[in-house]
Amino acid sequence: MPDLNDNETLASTHFRLVFYAAVVAMMRQAVEAFGDFDSVTERFPFLGGYSNELAREGLLGVEVSTAPSLWREKVETFEGAHDEFLPLRALRECAGLSYADMVLLAGAGLVEDDLRIGTLFEALHGVTGESRPIAGLLASWLQPEEDTAAGLNRIRRLAKLGLLVATNPAAPLSGWGLRLPDGLWSVLRGDGVAVLPDKFLHRPRADVAYLNELVLPAALTERARGLAALLAAGELDLLVLRGPMHNGRGMLAAAIAGEAGYGVLGSTLAATRDADVARSLCPLAAALGAIPMLVGAAHLGERLSLPEGYWTGMPVIVILGHEGGMDVPTGLRMAILELPMPEHVARSVLWARALPDASAALREGIAGEARIATGIIFGIATQARVQAHAAGRASIEMDDLHQAARSYGREALDALTMRLPPLFPIERQADGAVDTSASLLIVEPGTAEELALLEYRCRHRDQFGMSLGPAFGKQISSGVRALFTGASGTGKTLAARILASRLGKDIYVCNLAAIVSKYIGETEKNMGELLDCATATDVVLLIDEADALFGKRIEAVSNSVDHHMNNQTNFLLQRMDSYQGIVILTTNLSSAIDSAFRRRMDATVDFYQPSSLERQRILLAHLPVQHAVTQDLLDEFSLRCVLSGGQIRNIVLHAALLAGDKVIGEHELYRAVQREYRQMGGLCPLPEMESGT
Repeated sequence: MPDLNDNETLASTHFRLVFYAAVVAMMRQAVEAFGDFDSVTERFPFLGGYSNELAREGLLGVEVSTAPSLWREKVETFEGAHDEFLPLRALRECAGLSYADMVLLAGAGLVEDDLRIGTLFEALHGVTGESRPIAGLLASWLQPEEDTAAGLNRIRRLAKLGLLVATNPAAPLSGWGLRLPDGLWSVLRGDGVAVLPDKFLHRPRADVAYLNELVLPAALTERARGLAALLAAGELDLLVLRGPMHNGRGMLAAAIAGEAGYGVLGSTLAATRDADVARSLCPLAAALGAIPMLVGAAHLGERLSLPEGYWTGMPVIVILGHEGGMDVPTGLRMAILELPMPEHVARSVLWARALPDASAALREGIAGEARIATGIIFGIATQARVQAHAAGRASIEMDDLHQAARSYGREALDALTMRLPPLFPIERQADGAVDTSASLLIVEPGTAEELALLEYRCRHRDQFGMSLGPAFGKQISSGVRALFTGASGTGKTLAARILASRLGKDIYVCNLAAIVSKYIGETEKNMGELLDCATATDVVLLIDEADALFGKRIEAVSNSVDHHMNNQTNFLLQRMDSYQGIVILTTNLSSAIDSAFRRRMDATVDFYQPSSLERQRILLAHLPVQHAVTQDLLDEFSLRCVLSGGQIRNIVLHAALLAGDKVIGEHELYRAVQREYRQMGGLCPLPEMESGT
């Protein structure tokens, strides 16, 4: 049984006053039902405690019929004396409730604090086993002020607002068993720690960061401050905050709400498809002094909606990625705020905050190397610190950061891609040109030059647009899109892996089986999720056999399947335009790629079958240093065997198997070449070699 005392918080004291208002109404109805007060307390002895408490609070000797009006004066006097935040009052003002509504809500929750009251409810409404008040019983509490029909209409409105929940909604209205939404009673009580449902996360105003504490561009900070002022003045209903995942969108939303004088109550738009979650969102937010903050995921062509039961008079913040739309109710005042990925200067500040004890050189190195989202930065820093301590080191090294990056925030990538193991970097000459003679990748000079330019573009993608004229405007994004074309085995995938190693980044190859779906819209959804995650984590994304996804659009559309395929291609075209990361597409069929995709590529690198000199260098690069192959056979091989680099690699692998623990000799190499041509369906062009030689 709640007690009124001087040690309570103002919120809990206010709650208990309204609680006792419901007790007074309940006692009045019990007296009317059972004859007199003595008969009631004899049948339900626990009510004596409530009676004594009410007597101490000024109702001693007061007729039970006049007690409700006197207690209302007590509640209103308390509210008039305090301007502090009171959950019940905040709920009443936000939902447009009356004092009578609040008494009904408290009456529905009485059994939450005292189960014994359930026995009285059973006796009053006569429904065996129903310890909660039914709607017909609560509707009659306000007599003679209003009749039962008016009380039922009041209850219907409270249920529509999500403030009352029917335990048996299929029953007639008067027979509804009533309760409050999960968590609301705890919030209204003014408990120090509110017990909220699992799908909600509350951040009080006192716990959110200030706008000037966030690392944001100055113009964005000022716009956010202006939006906060609109929220505080009640002149903004919906704020849509867009940006990449893991990039501090929630922190910025909370800071804007805090600047306006609110906390935030977070959930997801997906969770609000659950009727209970959607129904309790606004009541909980109002009682907490918070703005609902809903996170959604949408892709091109998708439209999201606010949850059913949303109070149009309550401001809400919706967090989305760059794609997708919102169905906004008519008349809602709306603003959109874009949160970009942090630039180099911002990343340097973020790394300084995340790793204050690390060297400035280390922080600056990782800031320039990794273009990653804000949240990923702090997550990697935490992981790297753990790894350094596990190795017995007090200071963090670059290897710790690289290892941490491989394990943080890449769950979606792991589901849709496969990480390729890193390779040794290409060796470079003093003048910066690619040294193909000592390289893992041996290609013709023109291809090597294109790869060098591509690497330069990737390294300087943050600043690249600054060196261009005003005609480009903001059309040059920090994304890099490259197309590698050429026959199978010419080194396209190897070049992509080497590029990633040179850049110090992981490379993930797209799993087309996990991306492509027979269901309409699923391929686009999977591709959008993959690109979002790749952007936030700053990996190199490799889409092998890209013609399967980026094929030519069908000109003569004859059925719905053709129409869907063209729509899918259009989606991928638009998505590539807005992609902010590094993506490499490879294809053996250059002519099968839609021309619009080729035009959107920042670099197109053609890979050719190696020349005779290059074939010999590829063979020598794969043979062990200690081998027994003569120069004559090497010359014959390079002149006669028109093979790709991948085929040459297979030949050396098979020759090593034939040699076993011996040195690879001419006989093993000859047999391996024979096998490769046999698999190709051709004849070995090398002169026949006597068996055993």
